[in-house]
Amino acid sequence: MPRHLIPDAPAGRGDPRRRPPRVVLGPISKRALAWILAPAALLLLLHTFVIGTLHVVGVSMADTLEPGDLVLISKLAVTRSRILGSVDPARSYRPDRGDVVAFRLPQKPSLLLVKRVVGLAGDRVVVEHGALHVRDAGGAAWPDPALAGYARARLEVTAGSLDVVVPRDALFVIGDNRGAGASSDSRDWGCLPSDAVVGRVVLLLHPFARAGPL
Repeated sequence: MPRHLIPDAPAGRGDPRRRPPRVVLGPISKRALAWILAPAALLLLLHTFVIGTLHVVGVSMADTLEPGDLVLISKLAVTRSRILGSVDPARSYRPDRGDVVAFRLPQKPSLLLVKRVVGLAGDRVVVEHGALHVRDAGGAAWPDPALAGYARARLEVTAGSLDVVVPRDALFVIGDNRGAGASSDSRDWGCLPSDAVVGRVVLLLHPFARAGPL
């Protein structure tokens, strides 16, 4: 008996040969890739504009912060002030005296440092006879942050000798460990431009035994 040939079924809408191929990037589908990239993009935005973390290196902030400490940086105030400051320069970032800030050293932007703000624009900062003195533009004296309880300075003596007026849009920053050679700060390389500040250090995350707000 002759064998009958069955013709191929006509290609139609339901024919898998006519369906558009699924787009697959390697073994990962587009949907799976979206689930991966969306959280990653969100974390990147948060890390860039809202919060960040930093491991402390060196003893310049001892005893407040020790080498190896993990701290949380709040960038929200800096981000907000940069947005508003682009419209109104008066709203540019201005920390409080005593704040601990993270910043990029203008002379070496790849280097991220942590110091304490002791002088704002217009302040006169004087270091003499082992003591730090700060007066604002109106002549009012401001207490040393270490003496005001903002810091746990390792040494009571502040090394160096200087008398400087902080310029506009700048800060005078100093390490809590103020002994000779213990901290590279505004006593050595001058006042810090305000726009170099990345954020304010608000929380010690680790070690857990010392964790808490700064």
